[in-house]
Amino acid sequence: MKRVYIPKGDGVRLRPIGLPTLEDKVLQRAVVMILEPLYEPQFLGPSYGFGPGRSAHQALDALWQRIMPLSQCWLIELDIEGFFDRVDRARLGGRVARRVSDGVILRVIGKWLQAGVLEGTQLSYPEQGTPQGGVTLARRPPKNTRVFQRNRSKAAYLQAHDSVNHSSGA
Repeated sequence: MKRVYIPKGDGVRLRPIGLPTLEDKVLQRAVVMILEPLYEPQFLGPSYGFGPGRSAHQALDALWQRIMPLSQCWLIELDIEGFFDRVDRARLGGRVARRVSDGVILRVIGKWLQAGVLEGTQLSYPEQGTPQGGVTLARRPPKNTRVFQRNRSKAAYLQAHDSVNHSSGA
């Protein structure tokens, strides 16, 4: 997979993005269509990160609607730095295999996770992590991975993706 770097929101740091080939994008979209019915029910309603029919703009609108009536609230934004660079591939594959029994789908996902990364003219095979930017990898975290997800008497939290520049998961 070709890797390019785009500026992060602060304008200083760079975010590595994987650019899948057209064929990989088509295959990734097909896999998403198979996996979405299995995983989508695990996500909480207020989770907006790349959900089907959900966007960062909708998350901001919902957040606005929830916090404006409050006289006082806390708004907490969390970002796990380098998350995609540190994904444990074996653990991720094991979690997927618990819900997916189709060997073809599991092999395709395994190949994506093991694919080489092309930066300029240098090809490397990182031992951990996964490219950010693929269709299948930009999914929301399930219910059990979020901590600040409950409404409190004077606090509201909605999970939005880390940037309003992302408008959908398609």
